[in-house]
Amino acid sequence: MRRANAAADASSAAFQTLTTILPTTRAGLFALAEFYARESEEFEPMCAGGQYLQQLAAALRGSDSAAQISDAIPKISA
Repeated sequence: MRRANAAADASSAAFQTLTTILPTTRAGLFALAEFYARESEEFEPMCAGGQYLQQLAAALRGSDSAAQISDAIPKISA
């Protein structure tokens, strides 16, 4: 039981670290969306959130994956 608890704690810590890392390219954003879509489908099959992520990942797959995300965001002048 201790090993199972330690593994669960390590998994939680790894996930917390993952949430602090933000992608800087469209390819990274796609990889993140794809990861969450796979995880969602594995743990909650046919849930709406996972299906939304799969649609988002498919849309990102067709975009220019090498460009910086900030390059695609229009600048708003004040």
